[in-house]
Amino acid sequence: MNKIKVSIIVPVYNVERHLEKCLDSLINQTFKEFEVILVDDGSSDSSSKICDEYLKKDERIVVIHKKNEGVSVARNIGINTAKGKYILFCDSDDYVEKDWCETLYKLQIDNSKYFNMCGYFNINYREKMNKYIKRIIENNKELSIINAGDFYLLYENQVFNPLWNKIYELDIIKKNRIQFEKNLSLGEDLIFNLEYLRASQRNICFINKCKYNYILRNEESLDNKYYSDLYDIYVMLYRKIYDTMSFFKIDFEKYRYNYYKSYFFMLKRVLKNTFSEKSNMNIFEKIKYNSYVIKSEDFKICLNNIDYNVISNRYKWLYQKGNYFLIWVYEYLGKKKYLNTRGRKYESKKFNL
Repeated sequence: MNKIKVSIIVPVYNVERHLEKCLDSLINQTFKEFEVILVDDGSSDSSSKICDEYLKKDERIVVIHKKNEGVSVARNIGINTAKGKYILFCDSDDYVEKDWCETLYKLQIDNSKYFNMCGYFNINYREKMNKYIKRIIENNKELSIINAGDFYLLYENQVFNPLWNKIYELDIIKKNRIQFEKNLSLGEDLIFNLEYLRASQRNICFINKCKYNYILRNEESLDNKYYSDLYDIYVMLYRKIYDTMSFFKIDFEKYRYNYYKSYFFMLKRVLKNTFSEKSNMNIFEKIKYNSYVIKSEDFKICLNNIDYNVISNRYKWLYQKGNYFLIWVYEYLGKKKYLNTRGRKYESKKFNL
């Protein structure tokens, strides 16, 4: 085996339909001095078998089979196993460009005093959309240097959250005991990146090239999942973002509006999540819970820091009342009116009225 310079950590769980495409894209990289650590997190489909087959194909592949404990534990095991100086992460249902590893490694070598990252393709297969979106910084520069405290610029462009468009130094991770939070069901990647940024205290170097393919499928849509602790997660994440801005002594005022606008939409997602069919709460409990959310200090602060381009006067007035029952009735009547109007239009068309 060649000297290992980069360790690529791939958590694997029940991805038999997509795993081979992912692994083929990894073993065929233009850069060769790496290892691929496949952490099979107790898969119940043929993913475990596929991992073992690729173990025989390529000596750079390491396979760890373990009981199911979640993606964070799997990634932590990958970190503890890694032999490379640098770490890359890849999700087992995505795939990478053939020079993904080479691009990030070269970027790191040329800019060793920075936290280095690249753009990626967001490929949306939901509802047969087949929509490709480039996630880059819209500034027409191939290479951008960004102050660490201005990481929110990258967050807004959806390039700060992910793991797989970044290269990490293993020493920084281990010396600062940075680990993925195993009790988090969402947002563990953002927390990891914020902690790494603070630990390294490095400015950011971003190359405007898309080298990773992040696939959105119906099965993992946030709209199709129910999180019983979604409110607590978003409060924790946005407070962590704010604390990191404060750590770097950045002027919060230049991000205030966008920060609270983004936070507000996440809290609105909480309200929708409460009414998921997968929730065990009855209708009264759901209304009571959402009333608790809109009466919270975080929701009130967001509401007071957004303008009427984000939310109508009527909705703002309803939210300020702190009683979600009013909103539920308003939306129920609005939906009923819409369906009735749509039905009348259909009947008129059907009978040429």
